[in-house]
Amino acid sequence: MLELKLIKESKIIDIPEVLKEDKQIVFYLSNINDERRFFVTFSVVDLLSSSIDSYKCYLPENIKTIQKCAHHDIYKNGKKPHSIVCLENRKSFLCFMEDEEFFFYVNTGDLSMKVYRLDDLLGLEFKYKRLISTVYECEADSNYFYLGAVNEAEKLHLYRVNKNLSEFVFLVELESNKYPPHVVRNIGSKLFLSHEFKYSRYRLKNSNRIVNNDELASIMEIAKARAGEKVISNMTYSKVNNKYDIECLPGEIMSIDLETLNIDKYKTCGGSPAHFEIDSEKKFLYTSSHNFLPLTNDVLYLEPGVIDKYGFVNNELIHKDSFSVPFGYRYTSHKVGEYNGQKYIVVFGEPNRLIVIDADTMKLMFYRDIGKSYLSDDYVRDLVQSNNDIFSHLAIGIVGNGRYICFLSQEKIHFLDMETKEVFYETDILARNEDFVLFTSHLDII
Repeated sequence: MLELKLIKESKIIDIPEVLKEDKQIVFYLSNINDERRFFVTFSVVDLLSSSIDSYKCYLPENIKTIQKCAHHDIYKNGKKPHSIVCLENRKSFLCFMEDEEFFFYVNTGDLSMKVYRLDDLLGLEFKYKRLISTVYECEADSNYFYLGAVNEAEKLHLYRVNKNLSEFVFLVELESNKYPPHVVRNIGSKLFLSHEFKYSRYRLKNSNRIVNNDELASIMEIAKARAGEKVISNMTYSKVNNKYDIECLPGEIMSIDLETLNIDKYKTCGGSPAHFEIDSEKKFLYTSSHNFLPLTNDVLYLEPGVIDKYGFVNNELIHKDSFSVPFGYRYTSHKVGEYNGQKYIVVFGEPNRLIVIDADTMKLMFYRDIGKSYLSDDYVRDLVQSNNDIFSHLAIGIVGNGRYICFLSQEKIHFLDMETKEVFYETDILARNEDFVLFTSHLDII
């Protein structure tokens, strides 16, 4: 365990009265000088006090602490923070990264931060290599949450953990790969896991061959190298796709019965799913499938994203419907809300298209391009691929009892009113000339 310091910087913002409520929006920044991308800045928008508090840990003394520790090479972030578990009085929380072996305990009250590895807490010596990145409170007891980790032997261990990290109840060991499931979430007597997120499968229709993520990525990387490209071009992708005719295959989600430890798996209509969201009455579960392929230095978009809807029937999942549109790619983060009796799902399609879906019919309600419109009816995939790093409006949340949708762009936080279907307020999240950039794919509302 490592102990680091935080410094707090605050600024007042002009929050409209209609947005004021006792909620806080948590997101993350990274200092451009931090080569490790380890020293995360935790930013908190307080809707009631109309302020943004930033808790920074990119400090000389913290840098020295990491440099001097015996295993300093593990303390770096390949990806962004993914979820938090809120602790007492919203003054502290646990923050989990994507596919790292450490997580953060952040105390905004006494301006301290601790860096834990699961091995530290269980008295092990470098056994666990990667933790599940998106975790939730236990449904039956909010003093606990569920956590999973993959060890050196590529076995997945699942735990029920007390929030003060004093109790770890081992649940089950499962066969895994080097990456753990992306999400673990408790619903009723079951745990649901998105275990296939990094292990999508594809059919090369021209040869009737099925390949996995690594195999398809290898084909694309070879094509990139032959074309002399650092980032794959649309022309290079088109040549590869014309040769193979690539199709994303349906993925799976897994459930584990906490009483019997029986395992069930459920097919999706989209590719391997990433995140789960549940409606307020806990009647339906919605998964998102990105249908993209991570490559070195870039991400390749293959097909539009898919939202699948499942109903709970006798504690089992029954597939009800799905949503996909030709102009909706990636679907990094989706949320379920309700306004005026209408349940809806909100999600961003790359690069900046906000999409709102009728959760009952799974049909499109409306969409808005935030800022300039980059997409047309033609060549949508190519336009998404060419502009995917322009805005990256990915992190999204719902406030105001479902009326207001909040989301982040590179420099601002925005609020859209479901009544008017328009953005009505936005404010800067970065001070001018600051050495910080947005480091957020998923925000939390506490």
